Amino acid sequence: MEFPQYPPEELERRRQAHQVPRASLYRGAPPRPDTWKAPEVRLAGPRERIEEVDAYLVASIQDFAWRIECGVQDDSAFSLGLQNAWYGASQALVEPFGGELIPNVTDPNHWWAKPAVSNLAEALKLREPRELGPHLTRALELIAYMRESVEGAYPVGGIVLTSPFDTASYILGFQPLMEAVYERPDAVHHVCKLVTDFLIRLIPMCLKASNPSLTEAEIAKAGTGLCSETRAVISDQILAEFETPYLKRIRDEFGSLGVHSCGNWVHHMPRLVAEGYADSTDFGHPECDFREAVKIVGGAISIYPTTNVSSSAYQLPPEEWYAQVLDACSDETKLTIDVPHECVNAYNAAFQRLEKEDRLAAPIRNLGPLLGPDHPSRLLLPVPTGGKVS
Repeated sequence: MEFPQYPPEELERRRQAHQVPRASLYRGAPPRPDTWKAPEVRLAGPRERIEEVDAYLVASIQDFAWRIECGVQDDSAFSLGLQNAWYGASQALVEPFGGELIPNVTDPNHWWAKPAVSNLAEALKLREPRELGPHLTRALELIAYMRESVEGAYPVGGIVLTSPFDTASYILGFQPLMEAVYERPDAVHHVCKLVTDFLIRLIPMCLKASNPSLTEAEIAKAGTGLCSETRAVISDQILAEFETPYLKRIRDEFGSLGVHSCGNWVHHMPRLVAEGYADSTDFGHPECDFREAVKIVGGAISIYPTTNVSSSAYQLPPEEWYAQVLDACSDETKLTIDVPHECVNAYNAAFQRLEKEDRLAAPIRNLGPLLGPDHPSRLLLPVPTGGKVS
């Protein structure tokens, strides 16, 4: 069933039908959570309804409306996200190569990948897979389901994908991969090339599931993003040989590339971003030197100040960490504000301190402090379990 891209007037009509208000910044007194009436959200689509996904769609759209009412977000950046618990996140990339996806019973949003091969001789025999595997197939179905449910009125985020080198760590196992870097680099290159070819085939499927009307020319300019769990612990030499050539292929295929890495990877930013292998970056770990990152990549950086804000072993007190983040931002820095409810006061204290010292970048200063604990910047969304959609 095809759903075309709607012209602006039709898109506006559909937004109104879903009763989600449009606004830039809330100018009056902010509403209170205990008195605010959430807008009714009506879902559509031809498929049999999936209760957990529907609940998340409704809560996400209502949360979006709440943030507009509170003046912490306009409607330009809203999208509906595919939840990791429903398909296994990037670890699902191991299945097409013969590996196994193992659920995490204590945290449904984080899965494990059981390697596809037991030795490097088997790795050299791998070929590009013909099938996606059950979880990636399910993820594409869910993207289409979500798009149909809101009749194309809101963009739907895609599958979390990792770089070829990271995906190779799922296929081989991390320790065998790192040993192979030194002992059998040909095997690592073989697997990274296979994964690159597979991602170049998979990414258009994700884009088309979210927007079936995209043409080949539009897909070639759509851009994409890749995550990494290993980049923080590899050397620049390993990055140069086993990462950047494959990232460049993907970037060239889709016009632009955004990269995200867990952990401290500022030392790789000169090569990845400043030398043009990626077009944008994001990270949120407190151990990263934000000042150095902003100095290296300027406006190409996007900072998500939420990751491990209360639990990292490297953590400063929350107020000091937010002060470091805000002080590092230039007028060109892209900063996504999504502060946990329990840290709103710490964020505001950091904001007010830097404001008095005239050390806030203009976009941060213009946004103003976040609403206090009585006015959380986000509603509490349901926690996905994956049990009813797997």
